[in-house]
Amino acid sequence: MESSSAIPERALLEELRRRRAALFESISAVERALAAPAPGLEARWAERVQSALVDLSADFGAHIDVTEGPDGLYRELLQTAPRLSGGVARLIREHALIKDLLDNLTACVGEPGITTDVDKVRGPWHGAARKAPPPPAAWV
Repeated sequence: MESSSAIPERALLEELRRRRAALFESISAVERALAAPAPGLEARWAERVQSALVDLSADFGAHIDVTEGPDGLYRELLQTAPRLSGGVARLIREHALIKDLLDNLTACVGEPGITTDVDKVRGPWHGAARKAPPPPAAWV
């Protein structure tokens, strides 16, 4: 028989896996929207990118809530393994950087006249994507 604390832990981990899968799908949707051909269709392209970025921002916000929130994974992790505090602090800083990037890209797509400079939007995303490590296998 499992301990009662193992059941909530397992449920939290399963929830994290589901959210990571949704987050990964949102990232993929942004990449597909950015990669879509834009010549002559810039306004439509910008709408698709904007929509994908809004969805990704929502999924990333949920990810932050589940990991950094008062009952989040990091709190529990630090209670059981305080030696990981440096790594957790790094992840929190990375979350803030990613959130800023998403906010900036979303604002950029929403700017009037952005439809004439597709590369202005594609550039920061692809630069950040090249620096990011590949997603762990547990994400999917």
